Amino acid sequence: MSMLASFSDFLDRATLLNLPQKIWTAFSALVYGHFALGSVMFTFGVICFCLGMEYSIQYVEVNCSDGMNVWVPLTNLVIAFVGLFAIRTLHLRWPAVIYCVGLICSIVFTLGPIIDLSLAAGRWFSYVPTARDQWAQNYAWMDVALVLMAIANEINSLVAPLPSIYGSPSFQYVRHLHELSKAAYQTYSYCLASLFGQLPIDKAADLNCQSFSAAFTPYCRWRNELQGPNGDELEWVRGLNAWGQEEGETIFGTDERASECDEEQGEGVWKSNNPFTAGYWALTGTQKNLPPEDSAMLVSDPIRCQEADGEVRFRYWSSPGVKIRVCTRSPNRGKNYNFCSLDITDGDPGPVIVNIPGSILGQFELVLEARHFNYDAFGVQGGAIIIDDISYFAPAVINCRNRNCLEKIGGSGWVTQTGPIGNRHTGIHRPLAGPYAVTTGPTNRTSGGKALSLGPASVSEDRDLNFCYYRATQQAVISISAIVEGNRKLELFKSRTIDLQPHQWICDKIPLLKGEYDSIDFTAENLRNQYSFFALDQIGLTANGTRVCPL
Repeated sequence: MSMLASFSDFLDRATLLNLPQKIWTAFSALVYGHFALGSVMFTFGVICFCLGMEYSIQYVEVNCSDGMNVWVPLTNLVIAFVGLFAIRTLHLRWPAVIYCVGLICSIVFTLGPIIDLSLAAGRWFSYVPTARDQWAQNYAWMDVALVLMAIANEINSLVAPLPSIYGSPSFQYVRHLHELSKAAYQTYSYCLASLFGQLPIDKAADLNCQSFSAAFTPYCRWRNELQGPNGDELEWVRGLNAWGQEEGETIFGTDERASECDEEQGEGVWKSNNPFTAGYWALTGTQKNLPPEDSAMLVSDPIRCQEADGEVRFRYWSSPGVKIRVCTRSPNRGKNYNFCSLDITDGDPGPVIVNIPGSILGQFELVLEARHFNYDAFGVQGGAIIIDDISYFAPAVINCRNRNCLEKIGGSGWVTQTGPIGNRHTGIHRPLAGPYAVTTGPTNRTSGGKALSLGPASVSEDRDLNFCYYRATQQAVISISAIVEGNRKLELFKSRTIDLQPHQWICDKIPLLKGEYDSIDFTAENLRNQYSFFALDQIGLTANGTRVCPL
C-alpha cells in the first residue's frame, strides 16, 4: 500500500498541470517542435531511401537502406504524438508519464541515426572523386542533413523535460506569499476545459462545485479561460487542506480557512454530502505587479437559458487590492461581457451572494473574474485570491419562459399562445421561444390600437428595455410609451411600417432611464381586421432593479 501511495504521489507531482504559465508555454513549444522535427526527419528519410534505391546502382552500397533513417524517425514521431496528446489531456496523468519515458527512449534511439548516417556521409564523400555522376555527393549531403535533423531532435528531447523539472509541484507564488501552504498537504492542478468541449448543463445544480474535479469527487463544470488576445492572464489551480493560520491572517486578514468552512453549514452555502470533497479550493495569484485589468477567469459550462433572476454563491479569500466579480457572456466570447456585478472587495470569506438579474433566453456562460493584482507596497507585489463552495441557483435553465409577464395580460385584449395561430397570410407562423402574447385587429385611430400595459415599475438605474415582436400584416406597427408621475405620457419607440416579408420575429431594445413608471404600454396599431395578428415576446430589462416584466 505504501508503494502504491508513493507512486500515486509521484503521478501528482510529475503531472504537467503543475507548470507555471511561462514554463508551460516553453514546454508546449518544445512538444510541437518535437513533432515538427520528427515529421520532417521521417519524410526526408523516406525520400532518401527511395532515391537511394533508384540511383545507387553504380555504387557498392545503397544509401539509406539500413532503416535507421526511417524507423527511428517514425518512432520519434509516435513519441511526439504522445506528447501532443499529453498537452491536450491535462486532466489525465498517464500520457505525461508515457511521454517522459518516450523522451528517454528517443534520446537513446536517436544516437543510432546520428552515428550511422555520419559514417555513411563520410563514405559517400570518399566516393565523390571517382564517381561518374553527382549522386555520391547528393547522398553525402542528404546524410549530413539527416544527421543535423537527428541532432536537433536529440537536443529537443533533452531540453523538453527541463521545464517540468523546473516547474515544481508547489505553485511558485504560494510559497513566497508568507509560506501560505506550509502547514497543509497541498496538491495543485489546473482547472481545465474538457478535451471534447463543453456541454450545456441540464440543471442549475450542475454548476455546484466544491472539490474542483479532484480524484474520486464529482466533476466540476468550471474551467480556466484559454489565454490569448481576448482571454485572461492568470490561471486557477486547485489546492487541498487549510493553509496556516498565521499566513491566512497576514495575507487575507482573517483566520478563517477553507477546511474550517467545510465543517460548518454556513447560511446560503451549498454543501456536498461527499466526504471526499472536503478541503479543496481554487487559487490564483501572482508575485508581480500586473496591470489592473489583467485577470484570472473561471468559466462555467454553457447554460441554455435562465428564467427570472439567478444567483451565484461562493466563499472567497483575497489579499489587499484584489477584486472579484461575476459576469455573463455568450459562449467563448472572452471578456466581451453582457453583464457584470459590482466588484466584490470586502466581507471575505463570505458567503457572497451575487444576483444575475432577469431572464437570459439565449445560451450563456457565467464567469468568475479576479482582477487588480497590482498591489505594490512594503516590498510585496501582486496578490492572491482563493474561492470555494461555488453554487448556482435559477428557477429554470431549460425551456425558459416569460411566465410572470404573460400572467399580466388577461383582460387587455391580448392572449397567450404556444404555437402558430391564424391563417397562412395574416397569422403567426411560429413562436419565438415558448409562449408569447398575441392580439388581433381591427384597430384604427378612434380605437387607438391594442395596448398591453405593464407596470408599475421602479427602475433603479439606466437600463435597456428588450422586446421582440411579430407583425403578420403589412403596415402593422408597434409603439411603446410610458406613463410617469403626473399622468404624463412619454413616447419611447415606434416601429416602421413594412411592405414586404412581414412574417418574422424582430428583436430590439431601447434605453429606459432611471425612475418611477406608472405603466409601460406596448400598443399594436394598424391591424386591419380580426384576421390580422400581432405578437410580443421576451419583454424585460437587462439588469438589476424592479423589472417592468420579469423575464
